[in-house]
Amino acid sequence: MKHYFRNYAIALVVILSAIGCAFAQNTLQTEVKVVGGITTLYAIDPLARTFCFGDGREGGAFEQNEARNRCSDIDFNSYYEGNFTVGVEGGRIGTILDLGNSAELQKRYGYEARLYPF
Repeated sequence: MKHYFRNYAIALVVILSAIGCAFAQNTLQTEVKVVGGITTLYAIDPLARTFCFGDGREGGAFEQNEARNRCSDIDFNSYYEGNFTVGVEGGRIGTILDLGNSAELQKRYGYEARLYPF
């Protein structure tokens, strides 16, 4: 059961990061051009347990010796142990869709998964 959840969680994060990073915006400091990728959310890391789709970095930052929210589009383990939360920032609404595992997606959409070395 643990591996089953992990596969869905990894697929979800990859899909969401690819979609979200496609909408990357310019920042005041430097121009950010994010085209996709894979990220890991760390449950006990106050900075890296959240993710920002706008620039493809962790959603937390240290400010005045405190961990604070910088830009959180998705969160893991902060609100509910072992769960993802979306729409973290005030007034935002989000939904997590379970698209199925890779075998189900390959069957439904007729594609062949290829792994590329990094």
